[in-house]
Amino acid sequence: MEGEKMEKGRVCVTGGTGFLASWLIKRLLEDSYSVNATIRSSSGSCLLIY
Repeated sequence: MEGEKMEKGRVCVTGGTGFLASWLIKRLLEDSYSVNATIRSSSGSCLLIY
């Protein structure tokens, strides 16, 4: 379909809520990668959705 990008691959980023990982995830998504991220337990912190 026009305008749809093909997925380049799947990447797992550890520490997904960290400063560097958040920028890396954003860039990977912009470059058409499928991203899974590990995060710490949600107790006491907010959840991030990419």
